[in-house]
Amino acid sequence: MTQYQTIAVIVGLFAVLWLFRPKGNFSKTVYGEERDSIIQLCKDDPSIIEYVALLDTFDKDVVCEVKLKNKQPVRVDSGVKATSTWLQLKALKSYSELPEFLLNNE
Repeated sequence: MTQYQTIAVIVGLFAVLWLFRPKGNFSKTVYGEERDSIIQLCKDDPSIIEYVALLDTFDKDVVCEVKLKNKQPVRVDSGVKATSTWLQLKALKSYSELPEFLLNNE
């Protein structure tokens, strides 16, 4: 194999790997009433929260993801609001008080 053929094979391999890379968005994003109903479910019964995560996505967007028992994980907020939603849900999950700035903003 010549030097150029070797380079072409390596470039081709990287192109194929790039095509089959993980694209992100593994969980569903919810909006509006569906989002509000999930938050309300968590407020009513925090024991249904399996985990809450603050994620950095492939496109560099910060999202808050929550997984309820017997359900698929969903993204409930993104951007700036994701952090406050994450703190709120973490406080609910651990049965602790909300941070003061969140109490003032509710």
